[in-house]
Amino acid sequence: MKTTVKVLSMVLVVSLLLAGCKLFGPKDEKEAFVEATVKATCHLFQSENMLDPKVNEEAKAIYKDYGFDVDDTAKMDEIAKKYSADESVTTLIKDGIQKECGSVLPAGLFDEGAVPADDTAPADDTAPADDTAPTDDTTPAADTTPAVE
Repeated sequence: MKTTVKVLSMVLVVSLLLAGCKLFGPKDEKEAFVEATVKATCHLFQSENMLDPKVNEEAKAIYKDYGFDVDDTAKMDEIAKKYSADESVTTLIKDGIQKECGSVLPAGLFDEGAVPADDTAPADDTAPADDTAPTDDTTPAADTTPAVE
């Protein structure tokens, strides 16, 4: 009988601990979305190759851990659209990302109106000036008539 009581007590304690973890985790979809987005974004920026399909699957797993059905693309798009229109959510996400992984983000990523530099583009893509070309339309046309001897 004492053994049964001990086992039941341990099961009760473990279940309370697990339930407690849920109590201190995200309380609603909005909070879960913010936390999952911060973690997934940091994961992507901290990876060696954010375009690696494995990294993408790991980021999806983060959302799944927060209760999102990542296999339902339409539903995930709907959720992302809903919260991207909510300025308080975007601010929470931005602040969370800067706090959690700001040191690995490209400089100026969150500067208002900033466009990230494209290091792969040439600095000047204009053709060099042709010093022999006329600079205006006043240059007379060349005489193309054959010379008479």
